[in-house]
Amino acid sequence: MHVLASLKPSSLVFRLPQTSPKAKTMPRLKITRFAAQAECHYQATQQGNARTANRAYAQIVRAKDSLVAGGHLAALVPLLCHEHAAVRLWAARYLLFCPPFAQQTEAVLTTIAAHGAGILIADAKQTLTQWRKGNLTLGD
Repeated sequence: MHVLASLKPSSLVFRLPQTSPKAKTMPRLKITRFAAQAECHYQATQQGNARTANRAYAQIVRAKDSLVAGGHLAALVPLLCHEHAAVRLWAARYLLFCPPFAQQTEAVLTTIAAHGAGILIADAKQTLTQWRKGNLTLGD
């Protein structure tokens, strides 16, 4: 029996990658956009620029939604090692919904909560708290 055939459709967060060149390129572009917007969101938040922060947030969500729709949410995994903590935080927040990576992402969030800077500490703590209470959804 094929591994994916034994899973319930609602539990599928990602699929096996497709082999076409376009399928390989599109997730990479979305990951690059996701990381850039996560950094932009952090900088705008630090500067108190709500308009730019909100635009960056919308782009983060758009990239995440596109990855989910294409079955490529797991493509965010390399961002868990990104040099910028804000990028790691955003990637970890969504990868909590990929069971194979949930433990790793909780560790990333715990590290940011303990050793991060400024608002990232509060964001990581709040994300972990809400995740453990079952209040987070992939749509957030």
